[in-house]
Amino acid sequence: MVAAVCADLRFQNYNGVSYFLSKISFTLVSLARPQNKVNVKMQVTTKRVDYSNPEDCSDLICMQSEYAKLEMGHDPPELDRLPDRLAEFPTAFSVLAYEQGRTAPIGLINCFFGFSTFKSRRLVNIHDVIVTETHRGQGVSAAMLLAVEKIAIEHDCCRLTLEVYTDNASARRAYQKYGFIRDPEHPDVDVWFLRKPLV
Repeated sequence: MVAAVCADLRFQNYNGVSYFLSKISFTLVSLARPQNKVNVKMQVTTKRVDYSNPEDCSDLICMQSEYAKLEMGHDPPELDRLPDRLAEFPTAFSVLAYEQGRTAPIGLINCFFGFSTFKSRRLVNIHDVIVTETHRGQGVSAAMLLAVEKIAIEHDCCRLTLEVYTDNASARRAYQKYGFIRDPEHPDVDVWFLRKPLV
């Protein structure tokens, strides 16, 4: 689930790109390289996480811990094993963000490749997004999402998807600035997220 910390996005609209968005599930249908630059307030660098690199894994755990404490109030069990578990999951990839010239991470996105049966093509689901508290509102999420989009395009994906709570107005506005719009065919659709715990 994408948290409210995503609300620091600063995107301009794209030209010539069509979009699909449901009330809760935000979906970018047609991917194209953006023609407009992102308006960021600091120099942000991003990198795709190498799950076999100890430094990348340490930075991923650091950011995931901050995210978990924000969402749950504590670290999840076996957090230290997360990079290994992601490495075992063939559709997973993550992107870290850094302030240029510094080594401490300031942002993380975890993603998973999926598949659209309607388009018969891959898609990318943006699963977790976190920006460290001291760097929110500085365009960090924007830089990470552009990195994710580049990866999606390189893998011939047809869309990006993400989920956000309907009452999270600031995050919804941020995604709309990025170019996500609600599904025009189902503007009033509400969605239940159901789960059946197995462990």
